[in-house]
Amino acid sequence: MTPELFYIVFVILFGIFIITLAVMGIFLLIKGVRNKMINIVLVGLAFISLPIGFIGNFIFQLGSIFQETFIVACFILTVIFTNLTFYKNRGSFSKILLCTVIILACIQLWFFFISVYGEWTYYLYYIRVAFDFPYTFIVFNWLSYSAYSAYKLVKSQNIDPWIKFRYKMLAIFSFIFSFHSIPEFFQPPGTVWGDPYNIVSLAVFGGTAILVVVFSIGFSTAWIMPGWLKTRLNRNYHAIEDKDYQEKELLELIKKELSQKRTL
Repeated sequence: MTPELFYIVFVILFGIFIITLAVMGIFLLIKGVRNKMINIVLVGLAFISLPIGFIGNFIFQLGSIFQETFIVACFILTVIFTNLTFYKNRGSFSKILLCTVIILACIQLWFFFISVYGEWTYYLYYIRVAFDFPYTFIVFNWLSYSAYSAYKLVKSQNIDPWIKFRYKMLAIFSFIFSFHSIPEFFQPPGTVWGDPYNIVSLAVFGGTAILVVVFSIGFSTAWIMPGWLKTRLNRNYHAIEDKDYQEKELLELIKKELSQKRTL
C-alpha cells in the first residue's frame, strides 16, 4: 500500500471520528434539553465542539486557533460535565481541577497564537506538546476515574446490566483517549500533520486517527446503546423489584453514594 493510500485511509478514519462525535453530541444535546438535564446538555455541546473545530480548520481553512478554541471549549465543558454529574457541591478538589484545566487551556491557546503570529521554533513546539499531555490526561482521566467510581457503586445495585456496562465503557474509552496527545511528541516539527511523503508524520497521523476512532465509537456506543446490545446484556437479568431508574434518579444515587465514601 502506497503512502498516499495510507493517507486516504487515515483521512477516512478521521472523518468517521468527526461524524460519530457530531451524531453523539447532537443526540446528547437533544436528550439533555428534553430531560432538562444541564450536565447532559453541556457534554452534548462539548462533543459538538470538536467536529466544528476540525471541520473549520481542515475544510474551511479557518486556522489552528479556530480549531483549538473549540477543542478548549470541549475539554472545559467535559470537566464541568464530570463535576456536575458526579461531584456537584462535593468539596474543593473538583473545583481546583477545573481551574487547572482552564489554566492549561489558556496556555495552549497562547502557544497556538504564537505559532500563527509570532516566531515559532522547535523548542516552543515541544514545550506546547509537553503542556498538552497533562491537559488532555487530566480531562479524560478525571472522567474515566469518575465513571469507574460510579460503575463500582452501581454494579451491586439491582439495576439493568446495560446501564452498568455504560459506565464501564465510559471509564475504559475515556482512559484510552487520555493518551491521544502522546503521538504529538513524535510529530516532526515543521512538517504538515499527516504528510504522506514523511513516514513519521504519516505514522503519527495514522496512530492518532485509529485512537480517536476507537474512542468515538466506544464512547458513542456507551451513550447511544443499540437495542440489540441492551437485550444481550440484560439476557440473564431478573429484576428483584419493579424499579425503573430514570437518568436523574440514577445520577442522584451515584452522587449520594460517592459523597458518603469521600469528600472531593
